Amino acid sequence: MSTNALAVVNEITTAVSTQVRGYLSKGTLQLPANYSAENALKAAALLLPEVKNKDGIPVLKSCTADSIKGALLSMCVQGLNPNKHQCYFIAYGEHLALQRSYFGDIDVAKQVDPSIEGIFASVVFEGDKFEYTIKRGKIVEINHSQKLENKNHPIVAAYATVVYQDGREISQVM
Repeated sequence: MSTNALAVVNEITTAVSTQVRGYLSKGTLQLPANYSAENALKAAALLLPEVKNKDGIPVLKSCTADSIKGALLSMCVQGLNPNKHQCYFIAYGEHLALQRSYFGDIDVAKQVDPSIEGIFASVVFEGDKFEYTIKRGKIVEINHSQKLENKNHPIVAAYATVVYQDGREISQVM
C-alpha cells in the first residue's frame, strides 16, 4: 500500500469514525450489540486500497471521497464488517457503493428480528425430488431429497427457510 493511499484511507476512515461517534453521542444512531464500528472501519481501511473499479483503477483514486465515506457509513449503520464477508465495496463510475453479501443479509435479518435462530438456503437441481405443502397461502413443509450426481444438472429452483427460536419455520421458494 502506497503512502498516499494510506493517507487517503486514514483520512476517510477517521472522518467516518468521528461521524459515527457524533451520532452515537447524540443518540441518533444505535449500533448492534457486540459490533465495533472502529474494528469494521479498520478492516475496511486494510481492504479499500486493494479494491479496484472495472478498469483496474483503485477506488481510492477513481471514486469520490464523499461516496467512499457514504459506503463506510452505510457499513457502520448496518452493523457490517468486511472481514466477516458481510459486505463488499463496488465502484459504479466514480461512486463507491456498499453491497451486502448473503452473510450480511442474514446478520441484518437477525438484528431486525432477534428471535431468528438461523436462515438456511438450498438449491434444487434438475432430477432432485422436491415437493412442498402450502396451507393458507404459506409454505408449511418442504421435502427435498437430492442425489450427488444431480449437482452437475441445471438449477431449477432455490429456497430459504428461516428458523425461529420457538421452532417456527417460514420458507420461500424461488
